[in-house]
Amino acid sequence: MSLIILCLQILPLVFANKTITDATIGIFHDDTSDEENLDEMKQDISYPTYIGCLFVFMTLLIGVIVRLGMLWIGMSIPYRVIMFSFGGIAGLCANKYPTFRPLVSVCYMDVDVILIIFLPILIFKTSYTVDAHSFWRSILQIFLVGVPGSLLTALIVAFMAFYLIETSWDFSVALLFGVVCSPIDPLDVVKQLNTMTKGKYISVLLLGEGLLGDVTVMIEFMAVFGYTAQALATSSHIVIYLLRYAGGGFLLGILNGTITGTILSGTYYDNVCAVTVTLAGAYLTFYIGEKFLYVSGFLGTVITGIMVSKKKSTIAGDVEMVVSHFWTIAAHAANTLLFTIVGVVIFDKGYDVISVRQISLIFVTYTTVYCARLMVYAAMTPLLRHVGYGMTWQQCMACVWGGLKGPLSLCLALMVLQTPAVSEAGETAGLVILSVLVNASTMRKVLKILGLAEISLAKKANMTNCVKRIMLTRDRYISMLKMDKFLADANWDLVQDGTTIKHPYQIQMSGRDEDSDEDAYMGYHYTTCPDCEREIPNEPTKKEFAEMVREANQRVLKALKISYWRQYEHGKISKDAVRVLVQAVEVAADADDGKINLEQLGTLWKPKRHAHWLRRKLVNMITPEAANAQVPRRKWRQHCYRIVTNVWFDGFIYIMILCNTPVILCEVVMRWPSKTAMYVIKALNLFFFIVYILEMVIKMCAYGFFGYFKSHWNKLDFFIIVMATGGNNEQNFRHLHPFDVASWLGYPVSPATDSLVTEHRVVIVN
Repeated sequence: MSLIILCLQILPLVFANKTITDATIGIFHDDTSDEENLDEMKQDISYPTYIGCLFVFMTLLIGVIVRLGMLWIGMSIPYRVIMFSFGGIAGLCANKYPTFRPLVSVCYMDVDVILIIFLPILIFKTSYTVDAHSFWRSILQIFLVGVPGSLLTALIVAFMAFYLIETSWDFSVALLFGVVCSPIDPLDVVKQLNTMTKGKYISVLLLGEGLLGDVTVMIEFMAVFGYTAQALATSSHIVIYLLRYAGGGFLLGILNGTITGTILSGTYYDNVCAVTVTLAGAYLTFYIGEKFLYVSGFLGTVITGIMVSKKKSTIAGDVEMVVSHFWTIAAHAANTLLFTIVGVVIFDKGYDVISVRQISLIFVTYTTVYCARLMVYAAMTPLLRHVGYGMTWQQCMACVWGGLKGPLSLCLALMVLQTPAVSEAGETAGLVILSVLVNASTMRKVLKILGLAEISLAKKANMTNCVKRIMLTRDRYISMLKMDKFLADANWDLVQDGTTIKHPYQIQMSGRDEDSDEDAYMGYHYTTCPDCEREIPNEPTKKEFAEMVREANQRVLKALKISYWRQYEHGKISKDAVRVLVQAVEVAADADDGKINLEQLGTLWKPKRHAHWLRRKLVNMITPEAANAQVPRRKWRQHCYRIVTNVWFDGFIYIMILCNTPVILCEVVMRWPSKTAMYVIKALNLFFFIVYILEMVIKMCAYGFFGYFKSHWNKLDFFIIVMATGGNNEQNFRHLHPFDVASWLGYPVSPATDSLVTEHRVVIVN
């Protein structure tokens, strides 16, 4: 509904020709336009808004009918291809019959409007559904194939396009074409991989490549498009633009992701607020980044989706399911409208240039792109094998074949159509449709050939036991019903044929007889006893036993994960506890033995070293000195101990410190004190100095010499007293004259010399 409402809000702007101007695209926009476009714009102005609304809702309704028909017939053609074909038919009708054009006039909206409406939904949905643990475990693999891999793919396709596809292009236009052909959208393949035992890690890698690869492609596209339009002339301009565009998008994504995740955590049981927060976070991140800050809103939306995905464990399970279903429905509606709109535009504008050469170039482009993808994966396989979950050559081939092209390539292709140099390049749309039609339809067969579609023996055994139990129950009930006299004339052969259940995994086996189905699916092998005709299970082989143990451990881990979430929903464990426990289960699921490392998990309940050290220091500071000291044996020391441990003793010392503070301030503030004031200050300082000395002596007598220095405060007091003693002695010796020393030693001093010394002292004092 949010997508439809947003479309309705944009439609008046589209029909009034008030298109939203992208700051970045506006820089690269070419003002040259032909008369045909002007005529179309003049015609579009007179079209009422409700016609655009009619097209939107008719497209969604036709999509529902197509989907129901596919489910009813069991058609293997991808849904997006059918909607693109429907859009192509509508585009041909608009090209041939002008009276049909008003109905599809909404499809000719500005490409910028299409990006604003559809891309945030598709980006956020993909990033929100990524498994966070597997994603961060495979982050190095994802980075290698998403960033350098996309760059290499674009360069290889550009070189091949420069020499094979369109020799009239210069290399910048060929590079732009290579960038447009690079992004992938593997959602259709991921749905198939999630149903297979060995497809989890491949699906995570493809989803991660789709996210980081699309971000890289978008940044490359803006730089190359700007260079092609001569808006970025030098390499320094390109570097500065890329740093601002990518770095700003990264910071914006972290900021909005933190805000959105924090707000989402507060909507624990509120479905409406949870959906609204995620929807607003996705669109605000994309729109603020692209329209106000001029940074990568694409990258910001990806980071926001990943950060919100980490926070989805903080809401209730039912609410999280509602949010996931909402984004699935929104993505389905976006794909329906986007592929239909692109089909209308491509077939309407490109009908006159469609030729045998153009169709052959589509197949050449398809082969070129996937050969480039194969070369990139082959070059990176040695690195991918040693990071993350590892990589085999079978998984490498599955990733190459599973890189479907999607909506981003179509949007970029529509944007490129506005450039006169490549306005007739319709190979991108054909590449997208051909990849979805061929790769998505044959992905299951490719996985089967590569040996990645095998089902574990434990699952086969479980399914066989379930089917067998159902069939035994059916036979028992049929035997009971045959005894009913009212059903004596029933056709029991027809009943048995109509209630027979075929094994679900039978379609994956070939060359098997009906009698050998159990051998193919059981996992557990049985031997029939010749005497009692009972089925006795055989001992499993080592391989089967290891597979059974692994499957059993996986079941235990799944049960633990469900239990942790239920405990969290019932308030028995905290948010941090469920996060740690679920992460431990996910780590154990990736391990070979499938067991949780209790020793590593137990360390989380032990206090850290810094916390233990801080606790000890705080306890020592709070604990009084008397609790740590030993009572002396001698009576005179016991009297000192009682004095020191008395509360009044500390109070008296604090009062002395407060009284000494004004004296110190007067000594510092008064620059030229009178002789009387100077003597009073010195007398008071001497008094307080004696009090501090007595405090130190009494404490040393009470605690002992070494016991006194166990306290850091006593060490500080001792240091201050030593410094004060040195300061007092320095002041006394500063006024001492050598003639005083001579008089003390008994040497005679003349009256003139004595008067000179007295005058010198007065000068020093004043």
